[in-house]
Formats: sequence, C-alpha cells, structure tokens
Amino acid sequence: MVLESISKNVVAPQLPAEGKVAEVYISHVTDDGDVYLQFQSYSYVHSLVSSVFETSLKEAGVVRGSKSYYCDPSRLYLARYHRDGNWYRAAITKQLHAQKEVEVIFVDFGDTETINPSEMILLDTVRKSVDEFPYQAIKVRLHNVPYLSFGERLRELVPCDERVLVKTLPVRPLSTIPEVEIFKRIQPKSTYT
Repeated sequence: MVLESISKNVVAPQLPAEGKVAEVYISHVTDDGDVYLQFQSYSYVHSLVSSVFETSLKEAGVVRGSKSYYCDPSRLYLARYHRDGNWYRAAITKQLHAQKEVEVIFVDFGDTETINPSEMILLDTVRKSVDEFPYQAIKVRLHNVPYLSFGERLRELVPCDERVLVKTLPVRPLSTIPEVEIFKRIQPKSTYT
C-alpha cells in the first residue's frame, strides 16, 4: 500500500533546464557515444525497490522465465545482471531467436546484456507498482565529442560512483538525444574542469 502511494508520486528524473547544471552520476557509457546519467534520487528508489524484490521474489505467483518462455518486448522484467548477480529492472530491446536469448537494457542504468529468458521475471507479477516507477537513467550525448572509441576513456576518467556536474545545452534540430557538457571535480573540492 505504501509502495503504491510512493510510485504514484515518484517523478521521473529530468535534466536541468537549458544552460543550468546539476550533480549526476554517469551510470553507463556505450562505445558508440551514448552516456546514461542517474541522479541522487535513484539511491532512494533503488533501496526501496530492492527491499520489495527481496520480499516478493519469495512469494508464490511470480512468473519466472524458462527456455521456452515467450518474452513480450512491451513489458518490463527483472533480469539478473551477470556482473553482480543481482536483479534489476530491464526492457527487451531485441529477441535473438537463433540463440533463444534476448538482449535487454537495464532501464535504471543503461547497460545492455544478452541473457537467457530463464534469467528473467515478469515485473508486474512481482509488484505492479514497481513496474510503474519511471526509468532512472537518462540517455544523453556529450557535446562536440567524437563518439568513436571514447567510451572506455570516459569510464576511466569518471567512475560510476563519482558525481559530476552536467550542463544541458540547447536542443539541436532533428536531435532526439539531449546534448550535455560534463564537468569533473578536481582538487580542491570546490573546483570543476
């Protein structure tokens, strides 16, 4: 009951207004130039959702995947993330029929992974209100940065647990992905580059 009330009042994370800055975390960087940002508010949502998952996964009625299980790309799932073995919210981006696997994006981080449907749980069978939480990762592009081979370098410069400042730039015509500038804190703590 409390979770349902909270899920109706959770606001989707938003970039700051054009020209303004906000502190964020870089949750994921792809090799082709997509950068996913999270805001501090995600830690609250994550802890709340994690406690619900732990409780709900033990209950009956949870629809778990199997090798023959049809995955619906229009629905949200819990999928096991191979790096830490934990379950996170995921959406199917591609069905790989030849391998009987699916490609998913972890909607609160931006990471993608190819997994077996047996590693998935239909989210609304766990808790409908968790299915309704807004995605917590925002996809952006860095302004005036070439996209080839910069992903690994950016991951080295800014670990996912380090806050950075993000400045939203004016929307470019025909662009659906917002462009931003990112500033990393250097010593002393009040200085950004």
